[in-house]
Parts: sequence; structure tokens; C-alpha cells
Amino acid sequence: MELILQKFGGTSVQTKKSRLMCIKKVEQSLKYNNKLVVVISAIGRKEDPYSTDMLLSLISDNFRKRYPKYTDKLISCGEIISAIIFASELRDRGINAIPVVGKDIGIITDDNFGNANILEINTEKIVSLLNDGIVPIIAGFQGITSDGDITTLGRGGSDISAVKLAEVLECNKVQFFKDVDGLMTVDPKIVVNAKSIDEISYEELFELSIFGNNIIHPKAVKIAMESNIPIVIKNTFNDFKGTVINNNSKDNDDVFKGMTYLKNCVQIKIFRDENKENQNYYKVFQEISTKNIVIDFINIFTDHKIFTVYKKDFGDIINILDNYNLKYSIIENCSKIGIVKANLKNVSITMAKLIELLHKENIEVMQTNHSNMSIWLLVKNDDLDKSLNAIHNNFFVTN
Repeated sequence: MELILQKFGGTSVQTKKSRLMCIKKVEQSLKYNNKLVVVISAIGRKEDPYSTDMLLSLISDNFRKRYPKYTDKLISCGEIISAIIFASELRDRGINAIPVVGKDIGIITDDNFGNANILEINTEKIVSLLNDGIVPIIAGFQGITSDGDITTLGRGGSDISAVKLAEVLECNKVQFFKDVDGLMTVDPKIVVNAKSIDEISYEELFELSIFGNNIIHPKAVKIAMESNIPIVIKNTFNDFKGTVINNNSKDNDDVFKGMTYLKNCVQIKIFRDENKENQNYYKVFQEISTKNIVIDFINIFTDHKIFTVYKKDFGDIINILDNYNLKYSIIENCSKIGIVKANLKNVSITMAKLIELLHKENIEVMQTNHSNMSIWLLVKNDDLDKSLNAIHNNFFVTN
């Protein structure tokens, strides 16, 4: 007998019909006498009545910023509603299930409302339910402070709830049920011959998740990696084998594992000669760091500095540069492409091949960066789709 945690995403529980598919996954697991814990997201996405986005749309941006504590009370309702509905439908099919919310089981967090961190979990109630043959349906995304205030864990927080619970319960594995056939080599909406990945390491998935691939929250991947909890990403709507995430991913020197991207970045250049009399030229990065603004693709040359920022931080960066009276140039509408593989070898050769390939496609590579697990390229938004297809066709196994 295994203890398994199943996590169902928003699109999986979006409708009564889709929830029936989730129920069948629960039934299949129970059929083999497994003990089962379920963590569930809010119903649907965006405009759906009980989704996080819809609940947020009921209050003003000003209220959200001023009163994050009350905002968390509101948006935590989405997962609570989802857990109660799913438990009700399971019981209608003869499965002994009970909805459980964060405060019921003592998921204690800090008071960073809107992006709280789990500090501890009291497993006593969950273990008691399991011993009584009951399936706990746990509302993800939420916890409480030591003072009893409801908190939420940030976008994708139900992933964090699931893996953290699996860690403290010592589950044998976590199954993430989504609306895709596991992790894909690249976005299939852009690259039609994208393939599902059979197996990937925690490190590789973490690298993909922090830079654009949001199939599992990076915090959740990190918890699984530190605890060595096997994860399987499966499709709610079919029986495809999905993707296994563990420490045993096979290494192939010739093949990249996955590719991701981030659109709408801005490249900024500051030239020394244009700012000769301005000592702030040498202080600008220190000022940016004090504001906790993420900058990337940093290159410092003798005559200029060049870096990129995300669109959401662009206004704050420009305010700093203007306050420092610096002259600068910008290129908007850029995209970062990240190609990931553990133990990346011959980086310089691979980088040269990538740049040569894109040059043949008349695509300008504006900046590059790399680590021992990834290569990053900056291109214009208009060249993104063409770049992804060219790289995938030449550096990934597609047959």
C-alpha cells in the first residue's frame, strides 16, 4: 500500500464533466488500496465564477495594495469552494471524502500576505482521517498565521501546498493532474512537433520553471528536490504516461531536455561617453538592487553597460535612470529563450552553433547568457516563434 497525493489544477476541476474525470483518477488509485490525499485548486481560470482572478476582480487595485490581509481572506474562498464541491461529488459516488481547509490542519505560514511561506504543518488530523479510510480533500493555496489570519501562498500556491504536504506526510509520490500530456519539450502552441518528456531531473525542471515554464511552481519543485519526492505530471483527460520528475533522469550529451521563453522584456544600454560627467553611471546597479528589481543578461564593457528587465519593472527602472540623470537607449518587445539540460558540456561550441543557426534564419541574437544547465538568448518578439521552431528542429530529438 502506498500513500499518494493527487493534486488537481484549475482546468481539471473547471466543470462537472471535467471533475468526473478527476473522480475517476481518485477511484483508480483507491482501487489498488492506496491511501490517498487530494489537494485542489480553485475552479477554472480567469472569468470562471470562483476562480482567483474573478474573485480579485471584485475589489479595486487600491484595496488590494492597502489591505492584503483582507484580500487573502477573499481569494482563499476559491479553493474552499472547490474542495467542498469535489468532496460532495466524491461522496455521491460512494467515496468517503471530507473537505479540509488550511486552518483545519494547521498549515502555519508567516504573515507575508499574498505570498506567504509555509512554516509548519500539523499532520495529526490528516493522518487520523487516512486511518479512518477517509480521503481528505485539501484546499490548496492557503494557510494561517500563528495569530489565526488566513494567508495565501501566491500564484500557483496550490502546487506548494501539495508538495509540502507530501513532504511532511512522507508520501510515496505526488501526481499532478493537468490538461496536458506531461511536460513538453517546448510550447506546443508555437512548435507543432513538440514532444512530451518521459523523465526530467528536479534541477532541469526548476531551471525551466523559474524562467517561464509554469507547469509546476518553482518553490514546489525545490521542496520536492530537497525531499527527493517523485512527481508525476499526468493528463486528467486521458491515460497518457506523463512525465516523471526525480533525481534519476537519464543524461544524453546530444539532446537538450526542454526549452522555455519569456516575452516582452526590455533591453537597456547605458554608454559611458554619453554620461562622462555623471558618477551615477557607476552606481546605477547598486540603486537597482536596493529596489529589489530583477535584472538579467547583464554585460559590462569598457564603454557601456547593457542589461534587460521584465516589462513589469520597466517603469521603476526608468524612474531610477531619470532620477540619476543618466542617458540611455532602450529596445522594447524582446523575448528571452532558455534551453535547458543538466550537465551542459561544450557551452561555447553549442552557443556558437545556436547563433549560427539563427543567423541563417535572419534572426538577430541581441544578448546571450549561460550556466552549467542552461543557455539563454535574447531575440525580438517578432522572431520568437521562428527561433523556437528552428532551435527545436535542430537541437531536440523530434522523432
